[in-house]
Amino acid sequence: MCAARLKYPDFISNLRDDGRSIFYVISKESGYYKFGITTTLFTRMKKHYRDFQFTRIDVVIDCGCDAIMRAVETEFKQESAKRQLLVTRYEKTEVIAVPDIAPYIPWIRSRIEEMSKLRQPPNNRGDAKKERKYKTEIQMLKDLHEQNKKELDALREKIRILEELVKLNGESSL
Repeated sequence: MCAARLKYPDFISNLRDDGRSIFYVISKESGYYKFGITTTLFTRMKKHYRDFQFTRIDVVIDCGCDAIMRAVETEFKQESAKRQLLVTRYEKTEVIAVPDIAPYIPWIRSRIEEMSKLRQPPNNRGDAKKERKYKTEIQMLKDLHEQNKKELDALREKIRILEELVKLNGESSL
């Protein structure tokens, strides 16, 4: 018998995986907020919902690019740890224990705004598969080159031996 398919609430079902660089905050109960980053918001929220049935998406902020997204998450995590707000809850580590998340949102937005003024590297998502293929092709070419080099060295050694034999055979016939 098949297990019943999980029905997601509308606040998840209405989301889309649109590739934006997102910093998000979700919650299940008052005072505990799970934060994170993603470029596949719908997929990530479905996973979190399966894992711990959160009840609310508190904030979704478009960071503009992956570099800012990662940097903001790292800074927020470090700042939260410094203030001893980080806790492990729902078997998740990126959770802060605060009465309300609202006072922290302006700080996150200001960091994104400040970083947006700086030149950022382009997103390289989607290129990972191409990069792995490229690295594999390069390694294959290196391996082929090494094999050819060994075969060439073996042929050179055979030529050297043959030349010595010819030289010795020429001297012995005199």
